[in-house]
Amino acid sequence: MSKVRAAVLQSFISKNIARFLNLILIAIIARTLTPDELGVYAIAAASILIIAEIKSFGISGILIRKKDVTTN
Repeated sequence: MSKVRAAVLQSFISKNIARFLNLILIAIIARTLTPDELGVYAIAAASILIIAEIKSFGISGILIRKKDVTTN
């Protein structure tokens, strides 16, 4: 198998394992928290997810490469 195929397969497997573990973790957290605490957790988890997706778009790389970062 080529190196590219092996890397794609490894990436696919690792992402799916992480998603499965997150699903199990969410089920455990949902059973242990009260409804009020669960709402706070949901907001925090959604915020973290949005930030992670923005990071995956490569926004941090753009900011690092740009020499002059202005408010405009």
